[in-house]
Amino acid sequence: MGLFVVAGLLQLGACRSSSPQAKKETTRATLASALVATAPSAPVATAPMAPTAAAPKAPPAGGWVRLPPRPSVPLSASIRVFIDAAKQAQEDPAAERWLREALDEGKVTRLASPVPASVQRAAAALRTWAASGEAVSIGARSYGAFELMDAFNVAFALIVTVERSDAPMAAALLRFSQALRAPSNTTTAIAAGAGLAADLAAHVLQQRHQPVTEPFRTHAPTEQDALNLGRSSVTDSVELARLVTLEELQRGPLKHPAVLVPRDGTKDFEVARLEELSTAAGVAAAREAIGLPITGDWLADEFAHYRTFWDETEHLAATAKTAAEMASVLEARSRLALIHPTSTLVRLVGDVTLSNHESALVLHVAERARTYQALLAAAAAAK
Repeated sequence: MGLFVVAGLLQLGACRSSSPQAKKETTRATLASALVATAPSAPVATAPMAPTAAAPKAPPAGGWVRLPPRPSVPLSASIRVFIDAAKQAQEDPAAERWLREALDEGKVTRLASPVPASVQRAAAALRTWAASGEAVSIGARSYGAFELMDAFNVAFALIVTVERSDAPMAAALLRFSQALRAPSNTTTAIAAGAGLAADLAAHVLQQRHQPVTEPFRTHAPTEQDALNLGRSSVTDSVELARLVTLEELQRGPLKHPAVLVPRDGTKDFEVARLEELSTAAGVAAAREAIGLPITGDWLADEFAHYRTFWDETEHLAATAKTAAEMASVLEARSRLALIHPTSTLVRLVGDVTLSNHESALVLHVAERARTYQALLAAAAAAK
């Protein structure tokens, strides 16, 4: 899994100098495509895509099922110390080659050089955080992407320093992996947490033939993490989409810049186009372009369909029961947003706030959980 972090960094770097369209496609794919491309540590069967439940066109008898709001909790002081130490390790020329080799899965078992001092400081900071019992709260805009990538890089690299399943670093990495998978965290954090646990299990239990210790059971990833990832994705999407209100459309251009900047942090020509169309006149022109009427109270009708789309999307994500069902929901809603027949707002905003990669990421996280459970079972059977 270490390679996915390097690939993500390369893609993020490339998007800084590419064309607007390339930047949009690259940044949307940054972590998701790299995660999905990573081979699992052990062969597992991929769950088939489940049929999507039909979206209700009106509130169900019990009302729309809502997702819990994402809490705004600052990162604890101790985890910030680890993140800052990881950043310093990434910038340390003496540690650069060591980190690169540690993250190269083909060289993990051959790594012989001593752990650089800057990496040791980061490792000590991670163990201190693990002993604190504090959570890791990573919301959509709580910390810069590059700082988090540094932390993920170093955490994955530290796997190669673990020789025994009862080592303190094993317990610290497993607790970090579970903290990253908190339901309120971002999709990137949840996916990284699942991968970190699976890769550590592969290194310690499969390659080093170590026995299963309690932390490996306590902090085990499960299919619920994949469901949490899907719900986290939808939480971000609906939170941004609902900043668009009928009143603001009637007043003029949208006043919320957050709506106009995709979750990947870019602001390209597609977003500029959305800014131009985020007025009643702009929406009217867009409706005319696809043959929708602009007579009568058309704006209220347009917005009613827009609101229903996001209510449906949230309801389907909140009620999905398996990773396969969640992946199907995300894929179907992302596809429908681009061709929505009755709301140009859905098309415009959905194209910015919905990702077409996260359905595959949900399945990948479920696969990582199955890989982990298979490794635990194999290690237990080998006793």
